[in-house]
Amino acid sequence: MKDGGGGDEEPNTDHRKVKGECDYGERCYRKNPTHFQEYEHQHLNNLLQHFERTGLQTLPGDLKLKVSRQTVIEQLNIIRNLKPSSGQNLATTETRTRISITAQTTDDSTEVGKPNPSTESSSTSQRKRQSSNKDKSSSENGVSDLKRRSTSQCATGPKCSSSRSSLEGGSNMAKPNDSSDVPLSSEGHRRKMQEARNMDEAMKYFQEVKKRSQGSICEKHQAAAPYFFFLTSVTDSKKTHQEALSIQMFDILDPSLGDLECSLQINFMVEFGWLMAQYYTAQQRGKPITLLYGEMDVVNLKFPNVTAVNVKPPSPFGSHHTKMCVLAYRDGSVRVCVHTANLVESDWDNRVQGVWLSPLCPALPLDTDSTAGESPTNFKHDLIQYLSAYRLPEL
Repeated sequence: MKDGGGGDEEPNTDHRKVKGECDYGERCYRKNPTHFQEYEHQHLNNLLQHFERTGLQTLPGDLKLKVSRQTVIEQLNIIRNLKPSSGQNLATTETRTRISITAQTTDDSTEVGKPNPSTESSSTSQRKRQSSNKDKSSSENGVSDLKRRSTSQCATGPKCSSSRSSLEGGSNMAKPNDSSDVPLSSEGHRRKMQEARNMDEAMKYFQEVKKRSQGSICEKHQAAAPYFFFLTSVTDSKKTHQEALSIQMFDILDPSLGDLECSLQINFMVEFGWLMAQYYTAQQRGKPITLLYGEMDVVNLKFPNVTAVNVKPPSPFGSHHTKMCVLAYRDGSVRVCVHTANLVESDWDNRVQGVWLSPLCPALPLDTDSTAGESPTNFKHDLIQYLSAYRLPEL
């Protein structure tokens, strides 16, 4: 507004909402356009600017990512489409095949977040896939039907083992066999050397992560009666590592709580490599896992012991936010865990989460009534109804 006397003009105010940066940063693998409308992703914006300057339509082969290549490609296309002059998608007709091959090659062998004994370097991933049928013969196949297991009213269960599973004095996870009998020039030798390096990295991680939750989980669980509610330890808060009611994800899988046969993991966001590291830390490698997820950072899973199902909400505005697991033991008993955390490292690392870990629920005789073993809150009935609502053959 002019005042005729050369006064200052009113500033031009921009009322557009300023988007905050996504908390997950480069580890974000959301694919919902609404998420990208609400939050900024500077690393993706930088990539888009790079594409616009260079005219490239594929991700560079040496680009280091914290999620799968296919996920990044889809995210970039979403952001492009949200812009007024978005231009062509990365996966154009001309380059779609090339992008698909690149993403698939990486996803099969990429484990995001933490070392995994099964992870191979990019130079050996193709050889690993060719020999996967032989190398993974020790893994268990199939997943037991968890709904066939009847559960009684939650009781304290049998006395837990007094010895806490630990990697300090050795591990049940055997290292690769001695390769001295394999010629240095052979394909088998190179593969064994890569496996040994991956195992060494994994063992270092296991030893470090064990420090986050000290003490016997079995004793902690008994002390938590009758509510059995815990909070997660915080990596940067050393005091929480010794607290009597602080636990971590690998504690839930600890062998002292039962001889695990298989497990069901239901969650929204999943970092697959991190999840596998929790099973390895708890010495549960190769146990069958059924994984129901909303969003995950790895596609084209080729793990014979993992059955992964992407849950699609019936509404385009919905999401699969359940966070729980069911642990089935070899004696027929089960244990249910309901918590507040996604299966991602950042949620369990430095964010306080709540965890309810049920007592052991022994199996009921086959001829018992369907209402037998019910709790005062009808938890058994509600849980079975909820699992049935998925209408999935995997359950």
